[in-house]
Amino acid sequence: MPLQFFSNRARTARRAGWYSLFLLLAGFLCGGIASATVPPTIHVVLVIFCLLALVTLAHAIVGLWSPRWKISIASLVGVILALAIFIPFTIEGYRTIPQKNALIRIEKALEPVCSGGMIPGTAAYSAGGKPVHMVAIADNSLPPISPIWIDEQYYPEKLEEVEIVLCIGPKVPVHVETCSYTDGSSMVRYQITRSIEARSPLAGEIIAAGTLYGDTPKECPSGKNAGGDREMNGSDPSYDELKVWIETVLLP
Repeated sequence: MPLQFFSNRARTARRAGWYSLFLLLAGFLCGGIASATVPPTIHVVLVIFCLLALVTLAHAIVGLWSPRWKISIASLVGVILALAIFIPFTIEGYRTIPQKNALIRIEKALEPVCSGGMIPGTAAYSAGGKPVHMVAIADNSLPPISPIWIDEQYYPEKLEEVEIVLCIGPKVPVHVETCSYTDGSSMVRYQITRSIEARSPLAGEIIAAGTLYGDTPKECPSGKNAGGDREMNGSDPSYDELKVWIETVLLP
């Protein structure tokens, strides 16, 4: 990095402060991605985070010899905190690569189940009594998909253990309300839903079915909306909603 970039050390210290805040957010985001993905994605995330950390560290060190040295000290603390957040996630991500690779292979083999297919050699489902092994299948998700949606206690170690395939449908917006304003514009509120089917991979039959509901969107703003027609969506259904559905509907 050119030396003239650091000529104004007070400005460099100020940059370090902003970079450290961004690095803390990146620690959570990159750490979450690293813990759930496999190579090469996990390697890319590691490189990106390390580059961000090095840039922040360089700015913080240079800023120590400026009138804003306190900001640099705080930035160094921020780098340490970001590393403390990111490193455990990444270690867990690398530790579980074999398990995640096995899940990817199992999920790929079970994709036909969501279209009504049957997979010979998988386990027969029987309600109650013993632990149930299942995987989740959903479109537009980075594999493995199951860690995004279900607890680790349900993961199979091999294809032959799978008793249930959770087929999660695409996002479907459901109209909640249309708010009209005096300037002729409107705000339309949508709640995001996803269909859910629990299927037996051995028999190809639907064991249970339902709908997952995301959070409702925020209320329409009051007063005059001069921003033109707009839409406001709630959150996508997630792990928490599916966990409740599994515990109350599928495995009560």
